[in-house]
Amino acid sequence: MSTSSQTNPVPTEAPRTERSIWQSIADALNAAESAGMAVGIDLDGTLTDHTAWSVIWDRDTKQWVLAGYDSEEAAR
Repeated sequence: MSTSSQTNPVPTEAPRTERSIWQSIADALNAAESAGMAVGIDLDGTLTDHTAWSVIWDRDTKQWVLAGYDSEEAAR
């Protein structure tokens, strides 16, 4: 069996995300904690305080959006 027609896949790295963006996310979560806000993460990835507000992924706009905790969008 000849292996000359087969090529070995070249490993590639996933593109790196800017560290500063992740630092901004961590800073925002720390600011919420410092302000006495509890922030939880639901199983679907929603960030929420479980009382009034949530940050949800909007599939239609492909971006994170603010939603009321009990709003229709929070159920997506």
